Amino acid sequence: MLQGAPAQDAAAFFAKLIRSANSNIRFESKVENFLNLLTWELSLDKSLLFFLDRETRTLAVHRERSQDPDGRPASPVPVKGTFLDRAISNHQSLLADDDDMRELPPEWADFLKPYLTSLAIVPVLDDKTCYGVIMTLSKRPVDHSVGTYGQVVDAVANQLALAVKNNQLSTDTRKRISVLHVLSELGRNLASTIDVNAVMNLIPRIAKSVFFADGCALNIIENDASPAAEGMEDKILLYSSYAGIVPPAYNFLRYQNVGISYNLARPLMRTELFAGRLADDPMAPELTVKERESTILTIPLMFQGKQLTGNIAMFNKLGGSRGSSMAEPPKPFEAGDVELLKAMNTMISGAVENSLTFKKVETLANENQKMVSYLSSLYDISGAMMTTTRYDELIWIIVRALTLPQGLDFDKVLIMLLRETEGDPVLVSSAYWAPENKARDEESVRMALSELLKKPSRSEASQMMEAGKRMNLAIPVSPDATRLLARVAVEKKPLLGFRGLDTYDDMDLMDFGLRAYAAVPMLAKGREVGVIAVDRSISGEPLTQESLRDLNMLANQAGLAIENTQLYEDLWNANQSLSQVRNRLIEAEKLAAQGEMGTQLAHEIRNPLVSIGGFTQRLLKKMPEDHELRRYPLVILEEVERLNKVLNNVLDFSRDEKGRVREFDLGDVAREVLNSLKHEMSRNKVTVTADIEENLPPVSGDDQQIMHVFLNLMYNSSQAMTPQGGGLLWLKVFRHQEGETFYVACRITDTGPGIPEELLASVFNPFFTTKTQGTGLGLSIVQKIVSRYNGVITVTNHPPDYPNSGASFTFMFPVIPPAANTPADAPGLPKF
Repeated sequence: MLQGAPAQDAAAFFAKLIRSANSNIRFESKVENFLNLLTWELSLDKSLLFFLDRETRTLAVHRERSQDPDGRPASPVPVKGTFLDRAISNHQSLLADDDDMRELPPEWADFLKPYLTSLAIVPVLDDKTCYGVIMTLSKRPVDHSVGTYGQVVDAVANQLALAVKNNQLSTDTRKRISVLHVLSELGRNLASTIDVNAVMNLIPRIAKSVFFADGCALNIIENDASPAAEGMEDKILLYSSYAGIVPPAYNFLRYQNVGISYNLARPLMRTELFAGRLADDPMAPELTVKERESTILTIPLMFQGKQLTGNIAMFNKLGGSRGSSMAEPPKPFEAGDVELLKAMNTMISGAVENSLTFKKVETLANENQKMVSYLSSLYDISGAMMTTTRYDELIWIIVRALTLPQGLDFDKVLIMLLRETEGDPVLVSSAYWAPENKARDEESVRMALSELLKKPSRSEASQMMEAGKRMNLAIPVSPDATRLLARVAVEKKPLLGFRGLDTYDDMDLMDFGLRAYAAVPMLAKGREVGVIAVDRSISGEPLTQESLRDLNMLANQAGLAIENTQLYEDLWNANQSLSQVRNRLIEAEKLAAQGEMGTQLAHEIRNPLVSIGGFTQRLLKKMPEDHELRRYPLVILEEVERLNKVLNNVLDFSRDEKGRVREFDLGDVAREVLNSLKHEMSRNKVTVTADIEENLPPVSGDDQQIMHVFLNLMYNSSQAMTPQGGGLLWLKVFRHQEGETFYVACRITDTGPGIPEELLASVFNPFFTTKTQGTGLGLSIVQKIVSRYNGVITVTNHPPDYPNSGASFTFMFPVIPPAANTPADAPGLPKF
């Protein structure tokens, strides 16, 4: 037996050992019981158990629940090159001596020196594995050769090996169950959503809590389908999310959806797992001193496709990065963490890839739906444009299709048409629309676009075209043009611009394109028709390439429709011109026949009329002044005079003689007439308001005959108002343009009752009159004089520009064109 404390009853010892081994107490308590039993049975001072760390080849002492009073070192004991290595490698117990103490670290050599006389090392092992060693410590000499000593130590070592093995199995089982639980929870959470943003935010939050990390980051980058040389091209970070605290160098959220350099993206492109300090990470970006001490566990995601690359990274296990003075330094992630992350990787990668695929499918479905909706809208717009040949209605359809929410939903529209000015092409503003209250338009948002475009509003169309005309915007188009609208016309392709119309020449468009605007060409059979420009300065929505594509498709149809309306208008004008020429020829033939008949009739009547007048005058000379029958010859003379006037009018109407043709100012003739009729108008209680433009271009004709036109029309107006006790007469002389022809016009308007609508077409017919007295030739002679000098005369009732108006006559004469060698800015030439 051992000296000082022999074992009295081996059976009792083994019974205690078996009871302790079979107890359900915690592993640490069971280890302490075994060591206490060994120490008690062998009368030792202390028994220590050291666990072997195979990776570091060190022995770490098992810590008791109470603090050791004997100053035992806390540092592990290195195994390599010591007697401990021989005991572990050979699976044999050893007794230590002085030479063995020299192989140990000084703190352990000093601690074990008092026990050197009886220090024994006993391996704790099973058939395959050594788990550590037992040190028996006693300051009194112990006889290790006694059989009972060996039996007791071997029995305790065997039970410790069995307990350690069972504890490892139990720990591994619990870890596996925990991993399965984590994977189950992770799978359940990831299965709850397919939304990519929800998945990207969910994974870092779950992973951070599972690994007890300060933070977790998840990043996905897009692989270029055609990579640059050596793969050094910029990368697009598609998605980035994190939870908790992530070192700034690894926080890529600020780069989402933008290009990042290859060097910056290296941590996201790793192909192998890494666990350790950031300072040791071969893929780490530039780090601060504090960041270098952080720990990381990161693994690349396993995507099935090659279009994506990504990784997930955990930082600072057990919260070591918070910077608090009480916080522990960052701990490295353990082998169990690595295995768990590997197990989670497949599930995480699958969930991310599935959500990204779903996002792609959803995006494609939305784009297809938008495309179908847009093509349907474009079909409705095209159908609406084909329903009219009127330019104003077509402009209304185009503008409303561009601004309605059911259409392209732009805020402002500018339409410019290409015109030739002195041989040079110029874009001229034709229509402009900027709804003051766009919300009002959205009240009909539930109506179909085809319904909204069915009935064009001519009043709104007039406002649109008036706004374009009022801008008076003209942009020269040339190959070297710099303005975006001109470049669109030259290059015949859509372009995006920013405040391109913000110039001193375009003050009406200062707010157009405040953020950005788009311009597209309108083409018809390859020929440039004009340009459409739009913006979204009210809603603030961006103008994308899709917006440009949609606008360009509509502009192509609009250009063809505008070209068709212009061709139709030209055809209609040509038809009207032919009709007018035909009517004039018929009228000329009719007037010629009437004139010839009137001349012959006047000559036949004048001779007997002269005889009647002559004989009547001779009778009057023979009759005394107080003769009772004298009144009858007087009546005969009055009727003869009246018939003579009629004959003179008939002869004037029959004659087609031009007077003295010269250039004159129509305004001067009007002023002369007004001056001569001043007293006549005043006597008839007629107030004349004259509006005569200054510096009118000259016209040609016989000014005396044209003065007769003024006098006749003003007398007619005065007579129409006299039964009502007088009235107002407006006389306006102004410049006027019809098509490519420039005129000087005169409009005479009265406040009489007007001319019955059914008689308007007959007022210029010879011998037609509504007066009780009159020949009906006055207006016919006026029309003949105006036509004689290539003029035009028209009549309307109640023009809206004049309140309480009656009949309104307008006649105009073409302007004398300037000589070919006369400067365009010479004074006195027409300015239009």
